[in-house]
Amino acid sequence: MDRGLDQVLKSRRTSQRRFFLQDGSEIYIIAVPLFHEGQMIGLLALSLDAAEALQRWGLTDKEFMALDFNN
Repeated sequence: MDRGLDQVLKSRRTSQRRFFLQDGSEIYIIAVPLFHEGQMIGLLALSLDAAEALQRWGLTDKEFMALDFNN
């Protein structure tokens, strides 16, 4: 398992990672633990194309990785 997703499962907190596709392009993944009655029941993963994030919002790799999705 990817250590970033493993981190979400252990810490029970939202985490983000950067992945490279076979064609060399980058995507960002935001992994969010899902809870029901205090118990973790799943994981929601959202993906975002890194080039699109840069074009639309001027969001660089460094800025994305610095975001705190737990506040």
